[in-house]
Amino acid sequence: MQIAIRADSGSDIGSGHLLRCRALALALRKRGAAIDFLHARRDDFDKHLVGDFPCHLVKAETEAEDAASCRSWAARNRPDWLLVDHYGLSIEWQRQLREVVPRLMAIEDLANRPHQVDLLLDFTLRSDPELDYQGLLPADCRTLFGPHYALLRPEFSRLRDHCRIRERGVRRLLLSFGGADDTNLSGWALDALEGLELVEGIDLLVGSHHPDLAGLQRRCQRSDRRLHIQTEEVAELMRQADLAIGGGGMMGWERCTLGLPALIVVQSEDQQANAEALAQTGAAQIITTDDAEALRRMITTQTAESLSAMSQRAFKIVDGLGAQRVAALMLDTESNL
Repeated sequence: MQIAIRADSGSDIGSGHLLRCRALALALRKRGAAIDFLHARRDDFDKHLVGDFPCHLVKAETEAEDAASCRSWAARNRPDWLLVDHYGLSIEWQRQLREVVPRLMAIEDLANRPHQVDLLLDFTLRSDPELDYQGLLPADCRTLFGPHYALLRPEFSRLRDHCRIRERGVRRLLLSFGGADDTNLSGWALDALEGLELVEGIDLLVGSHHPDLAGLQRRCQRSDRRLHIQTEEVAELMRQADLAIGGGGMMGWERCTLGLPALIVVQSEDQQANAEALAQTGAAQIITTDDAEALRRMITTQTAESLSAMSQRAFKIVDGLGAQRVAALMLDTESNL
């Protein structure tokens, strides 16, 4: 089976769309599917995020041009599925592509626009997803809702059984604000934590296109600060940490899979609802960037009991096997997952 994926990354949209699509692509390929990625021309597009999957450029100055370019590619290559994960492509784009592909799937997390697809995936925490999507989907559209279907790379489920409940206090701290971090929250966090003594120090994860990479490198020239640029060891670094400070996007699910408590900084409007839902479960707490001293207090006042409670609640939300579940359903494969 051949599957095409239309998604982008960049400093203004981050890397989450490509990361979750690659996680699904890996699960699909493991089941025998052939995968192709379609992306727009962007100076800050990070092909590294796609891994070794074939990647094809589409003309995308306008949505109509994007649809025409994808239609042309699909007519030549005849994929069985076309998956779209893109806030900038509307139902009209989907209608154009449905004419040339047998099955169309969308990944969504906002529930604020209509879709014309055969399968819709939204793995955010929603109290009533059916109500949220009422009137936005075709009557025959199949839906996959909730963190049970969160698309995470296989290393997270592999490491899950090797992760501990966090109950030793904050000895090692992980900072990560996504692949883009265009407002340099990494720099803000390092400044806010200046002088904070941790037994095992701080790990900072950033993407290769970070706007102040040189500045972060200067600030991390200390034995207790370790800067990781575009690392593939995210899961292992999460496993080692006692507490994370980061955004409310894809990393929220990764942290939960490994039982890592978190202080969440909401980086964009599309993260707000999910961050609030995670906080309501007790797996995380939301912080703001207007009070550095408050951030320090939230770290230094964490007890073994408070970390343990957050860690246990995080473990219950996601198990890391969502990509395998979605791949099995897409390929109509019987599975016990």
